[in-house]
Amino acid sequence: MEKTLDFKLIGRPIDTLLIAFDNTLQREWPAKWQGLNDARLLVHGSVAVNATTYQLIKFLCKDRFIDPFQTRKFVTSIPPLTRSILDSLFALVFLFDDVPAKSEMFAKGGWRELCEETERTERDYGSNPKWIEALKKRREYMEAMRAARNLPPCGPEASRLPFWPTPGQMIRSNQLSDDRKQYLTYLNDWYYRDLSSSAHLSFPGLILRSKPLLTWLGDDESTEVDLKFLRGVFMTQTLCLLLALLSEVQIEARFAFADRLKYVWRILVEHFDVAKEIYEIRYEPRL
Repeated sequence: MEKTLDFKLIGRPIDTLLIAFDNTLQREWPAKWQGLNDARLLVHGSVAVNATTYQLIKFLCKDRFIDPFQTRKFVTSIPPLTRSILDSLFALVFLFDDVPAKSEMFAKGGWRELCEETERTERDYGSNPKWIEALKKRREYMEAMRAARNLPPCGPEASRLPFWPTPGQMIRSNQLSDDRKQYLTYLNDWYYRDLSSSAHLSFPGLILRSKPLLTWLGDDESTEVDLKFLRGVFMTQTLCLLLALLSEVQIEARFAFADRLKYVWRILVEHFDVAKEIYEIRYEPRL
């Protein structure tokens, strides 16, 4: 049976870990990856963005509100935020299988996306006077990016570049080791499907998130019970996935934060079966 967690046990340790990872990635990009700036963008950007996402989720889960317009019902907006952490976790597990090759795929796939978006924009709005200056600046930015990364010009050659894979494509990729495929399959089965359903508001996801908001589906008492339940589920998912993301970086970069991560993991494992499972599957033998 899961125990009630006193958040003070992990709140400050997680906050300081996020600051430590950010500061270290600013100053100490590992020597083995020197020159791989696209990998650095993906790793550091993922840590930085998801740190702010986590802080926002904490805000949405508050018990005491300073803003009179804040309400406990805000917790129903959490799943898309948590799914963005999971998307980043997928990306890092995929990247770390072969950092030079995967970071090149990340940049080239992104370049193809930018080219195709630019081509659509110029096709649809290129003759509109209001867009002339914006499109000119975009072309200048694109050319600077292309030259800096030695990328092909937009057009037929760029359209042949492979896209950065979606989570489902990562699982099926022949460019990923079996143990990483197995882990991503686990994440897909137990996290990604539910979070995607909630984010896209498919039938199960819509029921889950809207039930506490629709008075005709229950009364005030059941609404509070539902919101408390959702807060617990969503926050536990967020904590597990955030710790997993930081742990992936720690395992590959070998920073000095393994013991601090294990401290937080052990508290989560003591309180939540889902944390115990993901920790034992992936992080206990590696940290």
